[in-house]
Amino acid sequence: MNATYFIRTLPLVMLMSLLTLVGVSGCKVATPNDPTGNNLPNDPGDPSQDNTGTPRDDDPSDDPGTPSNLDPNAIKLGVIPKTFPSMNVPSSNPTTQAKIELGRHLFYDKKLSTDGKVSCASCHESSKGFANNVSVSPGVDGLLGNRNAMTLVNLGHYDNYVWNGRFKTLEEHAPGPIFNKVELGFGNDDRNGDGYGDPDGDTIILFRNIENQPKYPSMFKAAFGDEKVTIARMAMAIASFERTFVSNTSPFDDFNNGNKTAISANAIRGYKLFIDTRKTNCLGCHNGPNFTDGQFHNNGLSVSTKDKGRAELTGNSADIGKFRTASLRNAGVTWPYMHDGSISGPTPTAALESVIRRYRDGGDGRVNQDPRIRPLDLNDQDVADIATFIQSLTDTKFLTNPALQHP
Repeated sequence: MNATYFIRTLPLVMLMSLLTLVGVSGCKVATPNDPTGNNLPNDPGDPSQDNTGTPRDDDPSDDPGTPSNLDPNAIKLGVIPKTFPSMNVPSSNPTTQAKIELGRHLFYDKKLSTDGKVSCASCHESSKGFANNVSVSPGVDGLLGNRNAMTLVNLGHYDNYVWNGRFKTLEEHAPGPIFNKVELGFGNDDRNGDGYGDPDGDTIILFRNIENQPKYPSMFKAAFGDEKVTIARMAMAIASFERTFVSNTSPFDDFNNGNKTAISANAIRGYKLFIDTRKTNCLGCHNGPNFTDGQFHNNGLSVSTKDKGRAELTGNSADIGKFRTASLRNAGVTWPYMHDGSISGPTPTAALESVIRRYRDGGDGRVNQDPRIRPLDLNDQDVADIATFIQSLTDTKFLTNPALQHP
């Protein structure tokens, strides 16, 4: 899989407000008047919040303060839901351990590429949040696409995939890279001009590559009842494995669950800035437990207009330059950023700060730029603290989970 797939733009300020977040109504929130956190986010008895649990514009606690005078008991928790909604698992592909294990082997198998040198994991490395640290990943024969490899995280909760939302399910997506002429290379029938071939076409060599490996017949039989190799079965197995990419044990998650010492004072200050709907409104796009609204926005990035983004699918000129909001989970290890990997830096921290400064400047006024992207009143310390908060979303347990690594 290469740059065409999965999540990691960092649009910081877009105002697609989805503030009725799943799980917010059940989260305890500490306030200055109630450090025990017994007020609910939508508790009418807490005048500092509106009915979504978001700080009111006239709330004096919107002032992020400085790390030296922050009161951890006054931090509003639950703005980011503590739990995820139910996972999207189609009835046609119930999850089994046999499918997960088969999908794991296929995900790491380089024989799914025409040159035998590239696998899904070549672009999506587990230790890097199932992304990698190059702007555009090389596919078969060193070919390059035009998009950055998105992070793969908490995939069972999305209803669209890749930068332009081309695929609606993981099962639909899984064959895509295999039959992409640039990625894994089996796509000879590129009828739509977007790099993707027909999954029902060039399969003889692919199936032979799978069937000739002694491990696979028994694995297909365990997963599906017989040894037959099909594209649909491969897709179901890979999708089942990808649904196990669950990240919810970062330091921020610990903090959000009530451990006020789980993240640093600078990260807490960055969090307050991040959830401040007046000063930054990062929550406008990066909301919910996965820090993404799953929608498509033009963030004003000054790049070539050759990549039309969402407009490739819709044909609507208003969608030119719109790309899917990426999750911020594990963003501290998934640089470079944006759909084209155009923003980086000498260190991960510098790369994150470059993105935040870019949003602070308000975009470049590109055609279709979201009008809600505006210059922000953030100083360099604010930028650094927001970056520190985002780094607190790095989930070391997820990044080192042996069940997700090469079998």
